[in-house]
Amino acid sequence: MTKDPKGDTQVIDQIQQLWSNAQKQLEQLKRAVSENVEVSQLKARLDAVEQAKERALLVLGEAAKKHFETSGAEVPGMLRSALEAVRRAEGQVQEERNSIRDLLEEAEVVKKGPLKKKSGK
Repeated sequence: MTKDPKGDTQVIDQIQQLWSNAQKQLEQLKRAVSENVEVSQLKARLDAVEQAKERALLVLGEAAKKHFETSGAEVPGMLRSALEAVRRAEGQVQEERNSIRDLLEEAEVVKKGPLKKKSGK
């Protein structure tokens, strides 16, 4: 058997072409992963800044509420409905706490068992 040098050359060319394509795909994948990492890092920073903003707004709101409650200052009209909504929510929270407390107290009574009557013997 004789070797076909032309056939060997074609196989080598095909292997080189496949290798080149694989390298290009790997580079594209690396770029995509790098971009995703960068976007994720930016998103994490954005989330942290937004959380800080929300905390600051919460502190501001609590300070304003306390100010109006303790100073007796008149609440501006644009804040009145917001303050009333906060008060309603606080009332609902307290009602829920009371309900939970009542349930826990009832459970404690049941856990202790029925009250025994004293017999007159």
